[in-house]
Amino acid sequence: MVVNPLERFSELVTGHSRLVIVAMLVLTVVVASGASAIPAAPPQDASEFIDDSEELAAIEYVQDAYSSDEGVSTIQLFARDHESGSALSKAALLDGLYFQQALYADATVTAPLVTDRTPIVGVENVVATAAMGRTEPTLHAQVAGVTLDEQIAQLAGMTDAEVASVVASVLTGAPDAPAAGATLRLLPVDFEPGDATAEARATLVSRDVSGTELGEDFSPAVFDSERAIADLAAEQASTEYFLATFTTLLEEDAVAMSDSLTLVIPLALGLIVVALVVAYRKLADIALALLGTVLVLVWLFGLMGWFGIPGYDIITLGVPVLLIGISVDYAIHTFMRHREERSRGEASRLAMRRSLVGVGAALLWVTLTAGLGFLSNLTSDLAEIRAFGVATTLGLAAALLVFTTLVPALKIEIDGLLARLGRDRPRQAFGAGGGRFSGVLGTGATAARRAPVVVLALALVVSAGAAYGAVQLDASADQEFLADDPPGWMDALPEPFKPGDYTAKEKLTYVETNFRQSDATAGYVLLRGSITDDRALERMAAADAGADRDVFIATAEGSTLVSPLSAMQRVAGADPDFATALAAADTDGNGVPDRDVGALYDALFAAAPELAGTVLERTVDGEYVSALVIADPVPTAGDDAVSAALRGLAADLETGDGAITAVPTGDAVILSMTLGSLIENVIVTLLVTLVAVNVLLIVGYRLTEGSASLGFVTLLPVTFGVAWFFGTLWVLGEELTLLTSVIASLTVGLGVDYSIHFSERYKQELDRQSGVWPALFATMAGTGGALFGGFVTTVAAFATLGLATMPQLAQFGLLVALALVYAFLSTVLVLPSLLVVWTRVFGPGDVDFEQSPRTGLDTTTTGGDD
Repeated sequence: MVVNPLERFSELVTGHSRLVIVAMLVLTVVVASGASAIPAAPPQDASEFIDDSEELAAIEYVQDAYSSDEGVSTIQLFARDHESGSALSKAALLDGLYFQQALYADATVTAPLVTDRTPIVGVENVVATAAMGRTEPTLHAQVAGVTLDEQIAQLAGMTDAEVASVVASVLTGAPDAPAAGATLRLLPVDFEPGDATAEARATLVSRDVSGTELGEDFSPAVFDSERAIADLAAEQASTEYFLATFTTLLEEDAVAMSDSLTLVIPLALGLIVVALVVAYRKLADIALALLGTVLVLVWLFGLMGWFGIPGYDIITLGVPVLLIGISVDYAIHTFMRHREERSRGEASRLAMRRSLVGVGAALLWVTLTAGLGFLSNLTSDLAEIRAFGVATTLGLAAALLVFTTLVPALKIEIDGLLARLGRDRPRQAFGAGGGRFSGVLGTGATAARRAPVVVLALALVVSAGAAYGAVQLDASADQEFLADDPPGWMDALPEPFKPGDYTAKEKLTYVETNFRQSDATAGYVLLRGSITDDRALERMAAADAGADRDVFIATAEGSTLVSPLSAMQRVAGADPDFATALAAADTDGNGVPDRDVGALYDALFAAAPELAGTVLERTVDGEYVSALVIADPVPTAGDDAVSAALRGLAADLETGDGAITAVPTGDAVILSMTLGSLIENVIVTLLVTLVAVNVLLIVGYRLTEGSASLGFVTLLPVTFGVAWFFGTLWVLGEELTLLTSVIASLTVGLGVDYSIHFSERYKQELDRQSGVWPALFATMAGTGGALFGGFVTTVAAFATLGLATMPQLAQFGLLVALALVYAFLSTVLVLPSLLVVWTRVFGPGDVDFEQSPRTGLDTTTTGGDD
């Protein structure tokens, strides 16, 4: 007689199996139609983490008040010469000018370029125009009005020695040199002013992006232009030209992602097939498990389209691999229980009905708790992680639906067909046939019978040590996103599994290591208040003298900071009249003006308005409201070091009375603050996950089993596994990253799967058996084998991610595999002892602790093919 909703559901699925099959297939077609509507992943801005900070407000203020190129986006085109050995030789510079001609001849390249000035400017142009006798103070002014043909003719008519002499004079960085220090920024950081050789150089390409708000995507013409430049660069022979822009990096990233999918997904499925062959040993069951897994993936991508979830990398590859493992896990538990029921002589339909009743509650609890664990990622400030949590939860719901309706219904119909053909031979449940494997699997149950308190004491000691290591973990915002160059053995792989050659990471690393950061990523200190107070300039001088030369690059004039003071000193070196005014304002002769500062600022704007506008903000009424101090970070300096140095500069620049305030800002400061937010996100996400799952289990077990304490006991092994995982990260010298914040909740979501199946089965066996030990060993023999099968397949699925050429995904797969190992071990080794202690303290009063574990172990069946 049907007495509860679960039994009603089981009777519906098994009693109307053909109708269920048709309905689910139709529904699958409808859901799958949404896959074509999956939106592209939007860019993520670090400001989402710290949207109320004064540092973020300061960088936005700087961009508004000090950007002289509003509506212009400038990228760098890098050149490395492989023939002459120097990117500054006559041949290399001429080659650069010829390449510029090729760029201007391509309509796709020129479509978005600025028209109010020369859009492509590099060292080659400055050298050529300087050879003509031009000495303008800025890059664009230096080359204005001089054609490329004229520049080429000038250099072509000079000897190598003459070109080298011009190069050395141009690149001195002196105030009277063409384009002054701006040209030096187009050369590697180890370039010595006055040299005539360099390994590489950069050329600036300016695009018109007017009308585009901060954070918005550029027009397609801008991206098409970058692609066209990259294509033309690839055709050059004597000189290597390349871009290191988001467009070129992400396009290679997309290729690497596709290659990883092509390699990893078939390999994961192949390993799972092997595991299923070992566990099932029946072709029909293997085919059904694989079919159900594929349909879950179809549902995942369909639901992503219907719900508008973007296709982030970690969702495109990480979530399918996760669901492959979970789907097989659901299948194994359902099929193994079905085999147990059939071993008692039941027909397939009735056995499946009892199987769904037996594991249905566990599958439901697993889906609810794991889904709740993944949804805890909604507390994250990172959109990618929030989307990961939602996508995984939707996939879990799909797996539950597919493997409790369609797959069981198909199993019944296939078994019926095989029975009519005389080929329906029931198989034994994996791990239930005794032997050495069953003995190893039952280690936790054996230890629980002999010394449960000792087991728990050891688990607590190890977990306490691991927790200590976990709190010592350092956090890092650094994350490898670009693909590594594939290892050599992958060259032997056949098509289409053979990956391509990836060069973006090497090029980006070269640029970040050897070239100065762009203005957009420089370090800033924004000064506001009494900017004309002479104390402002005194503090700028003191801050410059105390600036850390290991963190910031010195300018050609020898100073470290670019500021109103350094700007005045530079102009004084080239303008005698301004030099006189500067000296008159310095009454104590220390080189720092101490009177008439406002008038001196006016003189600076009159002498060099463009330079003055980069460090001073003047209103239309002539009032000075802010000043900017710019520090150029050493390329190899870490964000933490740069951020700390900028905060130190801000402290030196600020007056104690509040007359002048100083706020450090820039990419390094924002990323450093993001790091702090990351740590909070990891902690909050993990705590929310543990609390939410614990509450759900306590309430759920109280309502369904009459024991809230059983819910708490079920989650304890998961907590141990989480501690072991983070403790291992500490031992291995790893750091907390964005991936860790995902895996923190994922560890709980997957770990609770094992614990619930074990606890649920133990409670059922305890009600059915007459003693604790028969119940415990029956649980280990029945559910333990299914747990092991699901564990192996899931770990195999994630371990294949380690072969991905994307470092982020490879690390993700290996770390999840490690977390699963700990979740499984904590379940089969620690949970049995926990359940024994729980039974003694909170369990039924009439439970027998004396009966032999062999008595009542009703899991045997005919055949011995374990």
